[in-house]
Amino acid sequence: MTARIDIQYEGRRIRCEVTAEGELDLWLEGTLRKRRRIPAGGKAYVWTNVELNWEVHHLIEGRYNRASGWLEVFIHGRLEARERVSERHRTSDSAD
Repeated sequence: MTARIDIQYEGRRIRCEVTAEGELDLWLEGTLRKRRRIPAGGKAYVWTNVELNWEVHHLIEGRYNRASGWLEVFIHGRLEARERVSERHRTSDSAD
């Protein structure tokens, strides 16, 4: 793993991470909800729409931009957390 954001939202654990294998993962309560390969020099986006309480749905998004190095978590379009991935990990392309 090269970078990770862990946050709490509505009493739930959310994790978004850039893996050593070149993938962007989004986890909710220890369960993998989405995984996407990060294209060389590109952007990756993962999302999940979850019902947390009383049929209220929440859109949780993870975004990663290899060029800028920002890993970000959004909830309902609002930035909740961001972390910069080190230059060494951003430029090392895994096999696509």
